[in-house]
Amino acid sequence: MRTAITLFFVLALTSCSGASPTPVSLDALRSVRAAADEGERALGVPADLVLAIAYSETRWQLPEIEEGGAHGPPTIGLAGIRDSLEGDPLSRAEARVGIDRSEAETDPARSILLASAVLAELARDRFGGAVPPANEPGLWREVVADYVGMTGDLARQAQADSVMGILRRGVEGDTADGTHLVLRGRTVWMPEVAVTLGASGDYAPAHWVAASSSNYTTGRGGNSIRYVVIHTMQGSYGGSISWFQNPSASVSAHYCVRSSDGDVTQMVADTNTAWHAGNWTYNQQSIGIEHEGFVADPGRWYTEAMYASSAALTRHLTTRYGIPRDRAHIFGHVEVPGATHTDPGSGWNWDHYMMLVRGEPARPAFDAAYAGQSIPTDMNEGERAVAWVEYDNTGSGGWDIDGTRIGTWSPQDHPSVLFDLENWMNDHRASGADHDYAAGARGRFTFMVHAPDVDADTTITETFRLVQEGVAWFGPEVTISIRVHALAAVDPDADGDGTPASTDCDDTSATVHPGATEVCGDEVDQDCDGSDLACASMGDAGIGSDDAATAPRDGGGARRDAGGASGGTSRPVAGGCSVVPGSANRSFILASLVAAIALVSRRRRR
Repeated sequence: MRTAITLFFVLALTSCSGASPTPVSLDALRSVRAAADEGERALGVPADLVLAIAYSETRWQLPEIEEGGAHGPPTIGLAGIRDSLEGDPLSRAEARVGIDRSEAETDPARSILLASAVLAELARDRFGGAVPPANEPGLWREVVADYVGMTGDLARQAQADSVMGILRRGVEGDTADGTHLVLRGRTVWMPEVAVTLGASGDYAPAHWVAASSSNYTTGRGGNSIRYVVIHTMQGSYGGSISWFQNPSASVSAHYCVRSSDGDVTQMVADTNTAWHAGNWTYNQQSIGIEHEGFVADPGRWYTEAMYASSAALTRHLTTRYGIPRDRAHIFGHVEVPGATHTDPGSGWNWDHYMMLVRGEPARPAFDAAYAGQSIPTDMNEGERAVAWVEYDNTGSGGWDIDGTRIGTWSPQDHPSVLFDLENWMNDHRASGADHDYAAGARGRFTFMVHAPDVDADTTITETFRLVQEGVAWFGPEVTISIRVHALAAVDPDADGDGTPASTDCDDTSATVHPGATEVCGDEVDQDCDGSDLACASMGDAGIGSDDAATAPRDGGGARRDAGGASGGTSRPVAGGCSVVPGSANRSFILASLVAAIALVSRRRRR
């Protein structure tokens, strides 16, 4: 029924499902993001979907797994590709994109494109050759479950919820190729499909998904439950659930705990013996709890949500079975006699975990104290600048680059006027933590600010607060202030003559502007004074001009030209040019001075 519902939407929204395959360009694989984009372009697989799957599987890393240390199926590359899926989609995907699985084990970008190809093959298998639209990742829900080999409605729903939750909330972090990747939150629509959730009979908050009966032993051989063993999956939540369902796995645990939110799934009843400790005596006398993640990467996986959820489960078990709440009875897989595994590793915070198990008064998991900031005090509108805020981690839990962020506050999650489109995760999340920060450390949150356009100089204020996504807002409010200066309107100078258009009578000619020299008789007003006045050397009203001598005078005694003008207006002179009265004097004086100098020079030579 689930597949039929989804297939209806796929066929309704998909066109060109029979089109010829688009060639894949391996030259485009410059980064993990570029590889995902190429998978969408050439294969029709949503880029953000394959990146969300990869984040769910490995946090965008190439995991380091000790020999024989995996608690789940063997996986390949950043996106945790399985090589044992029904129908062998991996081999078909390798042929489609020309990438061998061995390349995907060491090349982050190629592993992402190969994962996209596997998803495309699974989609065609499920939907009769059709591929759901790349702009509707929710329609890929069943394919996401197929990708990790999930069986059973609840397990498939849990895997889909995990991946779609990443798409909805958005994540960011460093990838194995050294780039920083931001997956922005988005709306994900999925067809409504009713799923009956199984309930654990031993622990009410847990889901129930049964492990294969081939992977555990019924009963405990008459032994009582004396210990709790802490494991790390060396893989993803969905991957381990799927693996324990696989009859050939020969491994299981009683409980699995998810990193992002502490979700718990029970797979083996408490009264039965799960195969988890590698020591039959301890298997019969213990409860095994698997935790999502990798021993070599605790900062990305051992979240406060997982610590709190696991500790609540362990506290319940110790109460129910009378197990002492101490490290002699609650310990890691590495501490089981004869163990060949190292989980949960040195990155597991035993002090914090045991404090939670015992229910002792503790500092809040997430708390902070303001430590400082670097914010530009003045910016011009349109400018971008780097800013940061520092806090001391005064809580009991660590901060991580993916889940701990600085967001807008007062009101919560409001769109910020300082939002920088190229840098922020969205308009109300400025940044994640720069690094992972343990309890007691000082953490920095660095982001860009973009000065908005303003009509006049304006002081912009913005309030921020820390948030552990999906858990809580915490720490003090921090307000920043930036004086944004309006840019003055620019007076253009199109002709480049040094005079702005507002005062230039002709901004298309560099020879016409106030102060320019007039050109005789060209009928152009070079100096922008309102008239074409040149030819000053042809004569003047006071120097031998018959016209000047006989020109009529106006009522005030000033001479008028033939047209009746007076004062500073032009008048005709010999040659037909116009001059302003007195303009000829300068030329006449200059000519006289040159003549006098020549005469003196000639007399001296004599």
